[in-house]
Amino acid sequence: AQAWAGVAIATSLLRQSQYGDIPDEESYRIAQGYLDKAFALEPDLFEVHAGQALVYLERDDPEKGLAAIDRALAINPSEGVLYLWQSFFLDRLGRFNASTLALEKAFAVDPLHPSIRITWPRRLAELGRGEEAQRLLTPGTYEYYRAQWSIAQAEGRWADQYGYVAEALQQGFSEGQREIIDRIRFHTEYFELYVPDPVWPAPDDHLLGLLRVLNEPDPVIARLLAREAASLDREEEHHLVVALVEKGMCEEVVALLGERELEGRSRFRATFAEHSDEFYAVDLAWCLSELGEQARAGKLANALLAANEQALADGLPLHWLGLDYVFAQVAAGDAVGAVATLEALLASGHLHYRAHNLWPHFRSLQG
Repeated sequence: AQAWAGVAIATSLLRQSQYGDIPDEESYRIAQGYLDKAFALEPDLFEVHAGQALVYLERDDPEKGLAAIDRALAINPSEGVLYLWQSFFLDRLGRFNASTLALEKAFAVDPLHPSIRITWPRRLAELGRGEEAQRLLTPGTYEYYRAQWSIAQAEGRWADQYGYVAEALQQGFSEGQREIIDRIRFHTEYFELYVPDPVWPAPDDHLLGLLRVLNEPDPVIARLLAREAASLDREEEHHLVVALVEKGMCEEVVALLGERELEGRSRFRATFAEHSDEFYAVDLAWCLSELGEQARAGKLANALLAANEQALADGLPLHWLGLDYVFAQVAAGDAVGAVATLEALLASGHLHYRAHNLWPHFRSLQG
């Protein structure tokens, strides 16, 4: 059972959107098959529940994922990375304070784990505890550069971010580590420094796929729109929604998403690279409004706005919600609040990605 669980975890981590080259949907399917075998042999093994949690994490189901990781921790509370994964689910659910406690516990249990050494300093910086974060870092290490980039991001120091990336690319890190740093380099150039034509990194991950969709939406629509919705995998569906929104094809967006249960289904800390119900909810609310279906649009937008505001009340930093919160305010008819949020994001240095160029929702703010 332990072997099946181990190979399931490895399969999840070696998908294309993480550290390997297994197509995401294939990775989920294979990993779940291994987990089913492990559960049949030893259902109370903590590694089995941890592996199941990883599958839920990547399938954007934080409620089930949190339950799975809690079961793993109940069996083995001495595994630091489990608290790290627990924090990921809590972040997705907007429970920022609880997530911070989980990260603090992760560092206390396993302060040498590479991912924990990156994530905990970043959280300290987001809490305004940058000096404390700096004391945890070992200069010259891969974790040092990853954490410094995140700290600079949390503090709105974009030029420093780029400096850390450029220096890291000169170090003798492994090929996989260099690929991750190069993706971060592209992210910094494209979203934060607005380099006109940055060199794209070699691994074409989901984020880059979306950017290509935004640059050339017509071929995506031509290839995917005629297919049955049920035949689309998650990435294809996400690409199609982004392409349709970019082209203002709201009737098609409503036809694709209109029956979804999206009310209150926000996913916080969902980056632009991730499949997120929150993005879908904003797109659907905007399109319903464009088509004159104000009652449906308002109901969806108000539910989304309430979920964002609950997350803020729980301690989630405003810049984590960022323009998603602005879009929810616009869709709910709160233009004054949207402008105030934009001003707060600009003042803090955290309006750092090109969403105003990538998304059409700001049409609602014109004038």
